[in-house]
Amino acid sequence: MSIIAAAVVGNATHIGCDGISIQGNGDLTGVVTARRERKWIAVGCWRVGLVGYTTAALRLSRPGAWGKLPGRLRPDVESAWLIADHIQGSLKEWDWKMEPADGDGRSGPLDYGQSALLAAPGVLYGLNSDLTVNAIERGYDARGSGSDIALGAMHAQRGRGRLETMVSAAIQSCLDLAHGCGGEAWYETLAALRWPYVCATPML
Repeated sequence: MSIIAAAVVGNATHIGCDGISIQGNGDLTGVVTARRERKWIAVGCWRVGLVGYTTAALRLSRPGAWGKLPGRLRPDVESAWLIADHIQGSLKEWDWKMEPADGDGRSGPLDYGQSALLAAPGVLYGLNSDLTVNAIERGYDARGSGSDIALGAMHAQRGRGRLETMVSAAIQSCLDLAHGCGGEAWYETLAALRWPYVCATPML
């Protein structure tokens, strides 16, 4: 019940989201509350954007959650895979288990509609439900319940202005039209001060 979108132009990436996350226990038996906050976690020059079921995001936001990553990350596919592997390994350490209703034995952090984008200056990757990573070749993408609306808005804006305009059009369209999207809009631009860009990984 949310949206996150990002677009890449040159060595910069712009990311945005709505401000509402629905927090519950995943099986609809618990109390559902709305959390108003940005939907990405800063990991050095990377932003790990998570929408959908929020327990993984909450756990990955805890102090020390990223302390086992290498000291420096680059905006490339190798670092994207390091982040994906770290998410998988951390959730295993926390005895993460989420059994789907069909009882087929699957479990993982991206069940129940969880989606993710991995963004760094000049690069954008999707994180799939099986924690594999794929490059977003078209240079823009959106995840969440309003993703179709967001992608349409960004496609219409492609080549017509700054990348900030593409992402803000996507988020605003979802706030106006998509059921479940709302709250405050959040934005951030990830720009390389030098290239190739290397960033220190904070000990969160």
